[in-house]
Amino acid sequence: MLYSLVFLHSSSLLIGLFQDYLLLDAATNEIMVSKDKISPDEMNYLLSRELAHRINVLADGTWTLMTAIIILQAISILPKNNE
Repeated sequence: MLYSLVFLHSSSLLIGLFQDYLLLDAATNEIMVSKDKISPDEMNYLLSRELAHRINVLADGTWTLMTAIIILQAISILPKNNE
């Protein structure tokens, strides 16, 4: 039971991290494609969106790492069946 909950929680975190990384990649590609064709205000908007996605990827990665450490610690203190 515990292991299935751990798996479901960790897989949902990784899916969220992957989605945010794809959004960051799309924002970066949009900047690279339209960098010579848009006004400075539009470029500032695109750069702010890219920065927001970078912050989301950083936060998701930190949250995933912290959750993995907490889960490993919880598993290590589970009582062992010594029969």
